[in-house]
Amino acid sequence: MKDYISVLLIMIGWASGQAGLNAQTSLDTLIERALHRAPSIQYFKEKVAQENARSAVEGALPNPVLQFQYLPAPVETREGPQHLRISVMQSLGWPGLYQTRRQVGRLSAQAFEAQQRQNERDIRAYIANLYYEGAYWSSYRYIIDEQLQLLNMLDTIVQERYRQGQASMVDIERIDISRTALQWEHSQARHQLKRIQAILQRWTDLPFIEWPRLERLVPPSPPTSSLYLRISDSSWALASDSIRWQQARLIERLRTLQTRPYLSVGSGYILIGEGKDALIAPSVGIQSPIFSTKNRALRKTGTTEAAIWRYKMKDTHRQLSDLLSQLTAQYAVATDAFQMHQRQSQLSHHSLILLTEDYATGRKGFWEVINMFNQTFDHRKMALRSQWQQFHIALEIERIIGKY
Repeated sequence: MKDYISVLLIMIGWASGQAGLNAQTSLDTLIERALHRAPSIQYFKEKVAQENARSAVEGALPNPVLQFQYLPAPVETREGPQHLRISVMQSLGWPGLYQTRRQVGRLSAQAFEAQQRQNERDIRAYIANLYYEGAYWSSYRYIIDEQLQLLNMLDTIVQERYRQGQASMVDIERIDISRTALQWEHSQARHQLKRIQAILQRWTDLPFIEWPRLERLVPPSPPTSSLYLRISDSSWALASDSIRWQQARLIERLRTLQTRPYLSVGSGYILIGEGKDALIAPSVGIQSPIFSTKNRALRKTGTTEAAIWRYKMKDTHRQLSDLLSQLTAQYAVATDAFQMHQRQSQLSHHSLILLTEDYATGRKGFWEVINMFNQTFDHRKMALRSQWQQFHIALEIERIIGKY
């Protein structure tokens, strides 16, 4: 019995300091493969190319109009009969119209590019969250394996004491109850890892992932001094709204230009007589928007568009600021919880060693040992979960303002 107790105490002391060393899949590799295979990234790239091409089309002059008119019954004039008329006409907008159209198109491309950058950041955060969640469940399962191993050692001691008449059947049942609960937890962790593995395999096409030990990773501490100032500088979501607002202001100017007259210039070629003479006649035309109600409505659409995006930009900034406030508070809570559970785990671990020694000499009951045994590992699990929450919150902050 003393040998059993000695081995158990050695294992308890050994297990508390182990974090496990194993090969691990690089997070950068997962993110790089996910970004390369993501269809949403390709979608935004095509949208950027489309808007750049559209800006070139919208900013170009309209195609000239070429007219050909043959007169089967010639029109008699003083110079002779007219048999053929050929004319070409080019429409010209108000000065600045086509340049403004090109600028609107380029800003639209920039807005989609900003959305692409935000989408890349979202994908990075999504893959990293899955990676650290997988590390959590893998580490959680490792702790359960360790707990089951020590529980089996306790079971051996209890069985021996029961044969000697120093323990009751209740002690044996307590072992069985704890083992059943741990086996269920182990099964849940396995299902979670299977889910995460399937998702990451779709994103990266990697058949298997080696998870790191979360206990050996240190989550970054989010900045606090310039956190809110970085929203305006680093948030691609806010940048997209800002670009759309600039675009709307140009559209407001464009709508005003569209209510100005359009000038058309051209030239006509008239064949006179039997082809012995010809006349070249220049022409000028004006297309004037004379319907005032339509013009006012057109200008109103530009004004309201600019107002819409101005308020949208302000609302986005407010939402991101509120979210950062929540995340920083949650990070502080998770950090405090991690430190508290780590400390409680150390204290309960020390108490477990003392209680196990007392149990061997009959000074303490087994229920005290098993309760402290469960508390020790529960605090380790809670510390692990708090650490996972720190990574998750830090990634959410990174999704808003980028890496820090």
